[in-house]
Amino acid sequence: MGLISIHKRMNMKNPLQILDSKMLLALKNLLVNKGEKMKIKIITLLIVLPNFLFAKYTLEAMDALDVLSEEQLVWYFPQALRYQMRNDDYFDYMFTKSGSDSNMVVRAAKVVCRQYTEQSKKIPIHIFYLIGKFGTTNDLSFADNYLTNAFTGRGAVSIYESINGYNQRTIDATRKFLAVSNTVDEWRLGTDKANAVSSMLYRMQLFKPEGVDKNLFFSFGLEGVSNKITTARSVDFVIDYLDPTFRYSKRRLELFRFLQTKPCSYVMTNYISKAISELVAYPESKLNE
Repeated sequence: MGLISIHKRMNMKNPLQILDSKMLLALKNLLVNKGEKMKIKIITLLIVLPNFLFAKYTLEAMDALDVLSEEQLVWYFPQALRYQMRNDDYFDYMFTKSGSDSNMVVRAAKVVCRQYTEQSKKIPIHIFYLIGKFGTTNDLSFADNYLTNAFTGRGAVSIYESINGYNQRTIDATRKFLAVSNTVDEWRLGTDKANAVSSMLYRMQLFKPEGVDKNLFFSFGLEGVSNKITTARSVDFVIDYLDPTFRYSKRRLELFRFLQTKPCSYVMTNYISKAISELVAYPESKLNE
């Protein structure tokens, strides 16, 4: 639903009405007396500013309402991100705005996702977080539609992690995203892939969910490191939780020696070198297998 439609339903004034006749005449004279480049800048500003004001007034009006309709939530979800709330606060706030209707939250979030051009825009990841937070296993098929898109794969993985938990199915879904290469922004895609893996492993270490096959995710973490998807340092932070014997092992020394032959950043080069020195000094002969 567009902003104008929202304003009509809420009986709000158009912010353009703040421009009286004298102001409009001043703007006209300003355009007449300026060169072409400055005219373009002024016209661009006149296009952008009303839209900004329109959005600002709409957001403030919706903030004042205790409960929003599903149509209003579709517009409100991404706009409210400008408040930069903590994730849990954002979830609670949106749930309250929906009248504590989790199904409505999920439906509205899906509509937001569908509004973005499939291969050209990055959907705000918090919209996917909403689906993961309030959705069910019935919503995993929706996430499947976004796993192989460079702009949305990380968000789709987060839905699997939140709803499906930590198991082989979630790893399989993540691998679909990790296999994506259809993008012109390789750096952003690489960052999203690394975050998808390292963040998942970090949350496992932080929350320690029951019934997790640690060996499965340990292998998955090393797979990410070996394939240059995530970094050895990211996996190292959670390695003790997944396998306490790995930190002082010949396997870790072998992995770091392998990584030392690959090009990487200055920070990672130092990290790998220090880890190798520490393992050799342990001494190497006493390392676990």
